[in-house]
Amino acid sequence: MAGKLSHKVGKRYKFRQTEFWAENGSIKQLDHRKGPEPDYTVVSVRDMLLRARALNEQAKRMTYADERMAHIKLVEDIIACCKEARAQGDPFVESTFQDIRNMRDKHLLLPGQNIQASNFVIQRPK
Repeated sequence: MAGKLSHKVGKRYKFRQTEFWAENGSIKQLDHRKGPEPDYTVVSVRDMLLRARALNEQAKRMTYADERMAHIKLVEDIIACCKEARAQGDPFVESTFQDIRNMRDKHLLLPGQNIQASNFVIQRPK
């Protein structure tokens, strides 16, 4: 289902002061560590899976079992979140991009008074 975009927001996952979820085929992330205003980033599924791989390698070298288990759970949550994002559709696939483009409002604002839409023919570029 990589070509069709569904407008779902996935389950929110938390790890310490970081929160992430799947939305419109990508991963949204809030980081509350840097102050009162959280850092908001959008990450592709591929980049998030690369982060999960790095966290998994890091968890293997941890000495304390509770930290290791917390990181392993984080990796599992990242994988589940990425599966949700992939099920929603990949926004970087051309057919999904066309779906997003076709869902946009088709309004045109023109300056001036007494302008009628019948006087204008607007062609959408292909």
